[in-house]
Parts: sequence; structure tokens; C-alpha cells
Amino acid sequence: MKKNQKILGGIMLLLAVALTLGGVFSEILPMEISQFLYGGGGFMAVLGVAAGAGETVQGTVTHESVESATTDIHELDLDPVMVKIRPSDTPLDTICREMGNTRNTKSIETGGFEIGTREIIDTVTTATTASATKTVTLVVDNVDMWTKNSTLFVHEVPGGDGKLLGLFIYELDVSNSSIKCLTLNPAVSSPFIPVIPAGSKLQRLGSAVNELTAQVQAYSILPSDRTNNCQIFMTLVEQGVVEGLAKKKVSNLDFSTFREQAIWDFKREIESSYLFGTKSKAFDPISKETIYTCDGLWNQIDKNFELPNTITDDKYIDMTKYIFEDNNGSPRKILFAGNGLIADMAKSAQFQRQLEAGKTEVIYGITFNTIKTNFGELLIKPHQLFKENYYNSGIALDPSFLSKEVYEKLQSKKMNFDETGVRRSTGERLLEHSCPFVQNLPAHSRITRPSA
Repeated sequence: MKKNQKILGGIMLLLAVALTLGGVFSEILPMEISQFLYGGGGFMAVLGVAAGAGETVQGTVTHESVESATTDIHELDLDPVMVKIRPSDTPLDTICREMGNTRNTKSIETGGFEIGTREIIDTVTTATTASATKTVTLVVDNVDMWTKNSTLFVHEVPGGDGKLLGLFIYELDVSNSSIKCLTLNPAVSSPFIPVIPAGSKLQRLGSAVNELTAQVQAYSILPSDRTNNCQIFMTLVEQGVVEGLAKKKVSNLDFSTFREQAIWDFKREIESSYLFGTKSKAFDPISKETIYTCDGLWNQIDKNFELPNTITDDKYIDMTKYIFEDNNGSPRKILFAGNGLIADMAKSAQFQRQLEAGKTEVIYGITFNTIKTNFGELLIKPHQLFKENYYNSGIALDPSFLSKEVYEKLQSKKMNFDETGVRRSTGERLLEHSCPFVQNLPAHSRITRPSA
């Protein structure tokens, strides 16, 4: 019994010394013993000897009380797999690459020659008076389209027999932009030829000669050239060596991810320039170098149809007719449009009737809605780059007459700046030197809306 009392007394003495020399013990005892005696959850903490660091929470410890504390205790449980957010694909760039309508060019300014056909419609610019003779002189808008011995008729102006007024050209006056004509169906009495108002349309017919005529006035149509500038598109993705070694919270975030994002944005930049770029040969005041930029399709196409803000069935039909008429293009065309234009067209009953329920077509991996109009087939695709000014607009394209002019084809080059001593990083450069070129301009159309 006395032996046990001595042992207990010795323990109590040791505890008293420990309390007195706690600071000393924490310096000289091994870490494990010090934490046991003075740390939270250890023997001394149970005895309430040391308060330790932290924040006091009154009452029951709840999730909200811990969240409100200054100490960041809770761990965010985030999905380590990164989601790649991309507004849309780049359909124009895809079509240009996949259709194979590419041409390797040896000049930065590139393009082609086009030759059209002789016009058949002209316009009277000055009104005439009723003629007491069977001849009349007409001042016209395009005298070069006419030749001596041509025949024609005047729209909406009747001749003496009730048919449209027919005329025969017996002389040209090119200097005064006029044609001198003999009527083919005069009235039986004066005036033999009625008034021909300004703005009247003349339609050219075939030539007519007498039996002894061996030759007629010759004519020819010369080709005209149009050009565009090949633009150097370039992007660089780069990652520091140290960053490449760092452990990431996101499991699939590495150089290949940055590269993939860079390629996608690179394609979108090309797509934007191919649609809305401005042709220029600009001088950079900083680098003192010349920069070539390309014309986009929007700025190359000169055929334009303006839809009203409220699209009626009649206006919708007029638009589809305009897209397909007066050209030798394909009976199938692509319409890229802003969501505003597509939403407004969808309010037309005619559009709804022509839109085959749920019918889509996948071309080169791009899904189009199919519209069968009275004049041809439209493949419609909402285009996410038609924003702001172009949100209510669209562009109808004939892919058969689109060309991708390539000065330097798409290429990539590994860049090791660490090895060259420039900086501790590695990267990859993407480059393409190209431009779009629209052939057969009448086969393509812009669809615009009135300004707000």
C-alpha cells in the first residue's frame, strides 16, 4: 500500500513539474511527446491544460457555423474532369476544307477571271412623246448591249395590234447612248408609236437581216478579273516547363488541352475572316511591315435582298425566288443565318409548310435543316458568328462556286524555347496563308434587314 502511494506521489510530482516547465518541455521533448502532452486531442488537452490555436464556436457545431468561421476547413468536391465549352462549330471553314475546292496559288493577291453573258434587259432613261412617224429614238442605260439589226419589245407598252410594242434597231448612236428604232407593229393611224415612259424595260430579241446581207455588226465580251488577298493566320500555344510539371486539380488539363482549344479558336478566327473580313494592304506602324488581309464572303457578294422586319409569306417567297433566279448556280444552296433571321422566318406559314418536319441532312459532319422552296432547295444552318449587326441577316451560298485559295497550307511547328535559351517553355505554332474567293457572283446572295 505504501509502495503504491509512493508511485502515485511520484506521478503527481512529475505532472506538477510538467505544468510548471511546459514551455521548456515543448522545446526539449521530442515532437511526438510534446504533441501528446500539449496538442489538441492529447492527454493534456483532455485535462484542459492548454487552449491551443483556433476559433471558438458557441453551441452545436453545424455546417453553417463552420462555413462562417474564418478557418477554411471544408474541401470543395469538384469534378476533376474539365468540361470544354464551345459555342458552335465552324461550318464554313469545314465546308471549304472538305469540298476540295482549293487552289494552290503562287501569289499573295489571287483570284480569277470571269466572263459573263450579253445582257438582255435595258432601261429607257428619257421618256418619249407619241410619234407621228413609225420611228422613235430611245435613250437607254446600256447602249453597248445593242447592235444594229437587233429586235426588241417594250414591256408594258402596247403596239398598234394590242401586243407589246415591237421595235427594230436600224442605227446606233453610242455617243448619245441612244438607239434609233422602227416599229414592227405600228398603229393604223398617227400617232403610230405611243409614249414610252422613262424606266420602261426593253428586252433584246434576235437580229433580223435582209436576204442579201452577208455580215452584221460584230461584238465580243471580254473577261474581267477580281482578286482577294491571302491572309496569314497564325496562333501559338505555349506552356512553361515548371507549369507542365505541376500537379493539377483538373485531371485533363495539360498541354494537349491548351493545344486543342487553340486549334478550335484558330479555326473560328479563320471562319470570322472568311465571312466578314476586309481586303486591305496595310502598313503596320510598329513593325514597319506590310500586312495583307482578305475580303470575306459578305464583302465579295454584291447581290442583296432586303427582307422587312415583319416577314410575310409573300416576302419570304420573294426571297427564295431571288436566291435562285437569274444565275446558273446549283439548285441546292446553303443559307448561314443569324438566329434572329431564322426565328423571324419561322413565323411565316409558308416557311413552316416548306420545312419538312424534323428533316435534317448531315453534310461533312454539319447538320442542316432542309427547306424545299418552289425554286430550289435551301440547307439552313444557324451560324453563331452572325451577331450584333448580322444577327438578323444571312448569306446564301452556292458551294459549287466557292474556292479556297491557299498560298501556304495549314501547318504546325513544334517550338522549344527552352532548348534555344529564349525562355523555359515549349509550344506549338499553327499557320495558314489563305483566303476565300467567290466565283460566279450572281449565284450567291446576302439577306439583310432594315436598320433599327
